Amino acid sequence: MKLNPWFISLTVWATAATIVWLRWSQIPQTIPVHWGAGFRPDRWGDKKLLLNMLFTPLFFILGLGLIRLILPRHLAEAPRVAAGIGWATLVPTLIMCVAVLVAPTQ
Repeated sequence: MKLNPWFISLTVWATAATIVWLRWSQIPQTIPVHWGAGFRPDRWGDKKLLLNMLFTPLFFILGLGLIRLILPRHLAEAPRVAAGIGWATLVPTLIMCVAVLVAPTQ
């Protein structure tokens, strides 16, 4: 059975969104929003910026999905193109989830 990268991307995003929604009241008011060299936070912001971090990958996933639908069928079904677009949505989603879930508090 071959796993569909689109399904994995949306599942990972939905899991992160659910965790953020369930723990919103426990998230500190100030969170890291940028990481520099050595993966150390170098910019902090209000926890509402977490919503930007959460919804940006969703728009990326949906936007690339729309592009895939618009592409000519023979191009969209090419295995390398489909896999590339799928992985291009999965990687930022995974990075966002790790950043949201393991970020230290200030």
